[in-house]
Amino acid sequence: MPSLTWKNRNIFEDVLNRENALTDALRNFLKYPPVREALWRALPQNVREHVNFSSIEDIETRPSHSRDLGEPDLVLYGSDFILVIEVKIEAKLTHEHQQNVYVPWIKKEIRDSQKEMGFVVFLIPDDYSSDLLDPCLKQARTRLCRSNNSNIQVLDPITWQKFVTEFKAQDVPPLNELIREFHDHLSERFIPKSVIFSTEEVSMMYSKETASGISKLMNIVKQVKDKLKSSGFQVSKPNPYNYGYNFSSLVYFGIWWQFWAEHSFPLYVAISSEEDLSMQAAFRDQYGNRVLPFEDDGEYLVVGYMPEPCVDCNALIETIVKDIETLLQDGP
Repeated sequence: MPSLTWKNRNIFEDVLNRENALTDALRNFLKYPPVREALWRALPQNVREHVNFSSIEDIETRPSHSRDLGEPDLVLYGSDFILVIEVKIEAKLTHEHQQNVYVPWIKKEIRDSQKEMGFVVFLIPDDYSSDLLDPCLKQARTRLCRSNNSNIQVLDPITWQKFVTEFKAQDVPPLNELIREFHDHLSERFIPKSVIFSTEEVSMMYSKETASGISKLMNIVKQVKDKLKSSGFQVSKPNPYNYGYNFSSLVYFGIWWQFWAEHSFPLYVAISSEEDLSMQAAFRDQYGNRVLPFEDDGEYLVVGYMPEPCVDCNALIETIVKDIETLLQDGP
């Protein structure tokens, strides 16, 4: 399928592709009480007792008060506490300088600002490598033990998944559109999609016939592709999540799982509704009332094909090949 149109893109999609950009956005959104509440609730219970987010005086990203001690990612200053948050999305903790930042920085900052408590926490994806993080936490906690800094704590990490879950609990839908977009972006990036099987689906998957049937469908798709390619039509793969091909950048054919689930047709031929009007007219003329408008990351005109019991399915393959050839010849 074609890529998403600009209207369907999350406004943060291209902005938040770097750790610093995500940190800056989080800092700005912490202006809003629901976002602060979500972060507060993501912290351990024993820490929440000492950290009052209603008393936040300032939030800084990468403060450079003392560059020789390094720069933490995000720092929240309360009336009597400092909370250092190290934001991780993909980057590795490989630099010794970075691993040595947190404790000396917060020790100096507490001394200079006369705050009562200091906390260091990592905000990480759920699948972040413990092999990378554990040595850093161990080193920071060892430093604290040696210096008897009981007013500074290096906390267990919190995950983006936990933060987004708490964010959602703040009743995101009624919030303003910008906050909803930010929530949607974080959800898309960090929340794994739930997979739920019905009893009927599980029964089908334990059937050898299901695997055999899908294998035969894929073979039909391949034969149609090979025949059209040998006829000189340009072939490409439009979407890694489905199984099929794009012919001459105009016509799609294959197995489209979403369309199959909604309309019970395992095979399809489709064009984008953004195609030339003459191509749309040719599609409608050829298929008549079989045409089904369908939306999935874009709008399409789709017709489904249902295989009948057959030995080699040559008749079905030839029908689909002829239909696609006719479309490509009659189109723009």
